[in-house]
Amino acid sequence: MVLTAIPISAEEAFRLGLVVKIAPTVELENILAEIYAHIKSKSRPVMKLGKEFFYAQLDYPYEKAMKQGELAVLKNMQHQDCQEGVLSFIEKRNPKWSHNES
Repeated sequence: MVLTAIPISAEEAFRLGLVVKIAPTVELENILAEIYAHIKSKSRPVMKLGKEFFYAQLDYPYEKAMKQGELAVLKNMQHQDCQEGVLSFIEKRNPKWSHNES
C-alpha cells in the first residue's frame, strides 16, 4: 500500500501480517486499553534496550546486525529487570520490575 497507494481492506492487511488484530470500531478503545496494559506491564529499561537495538540494526549489514544482536542480548541479560524476568519465569510468578536504568 505504501508503494502503490492502492488501499487494502483490514482483512487483507491482517492476512499479510500488516496488522495484528482487526475489530469493530465499538471495541477499539477496549482493545487499545488491553494492548496498553500489556506494554505497561513490561520492564521499561528492558523494552528501551530492545527498541534501541531494533532501530539501530535496521541500517546494519546482516553480519553486523547479528554481532550487535549478540552484544545487545548480553547487555540485556546483565540488567536486573531481565534477571528478575528469568527468575520469575522459573518460579512461575509475576515479575517485580525495578524499572531502574542500570
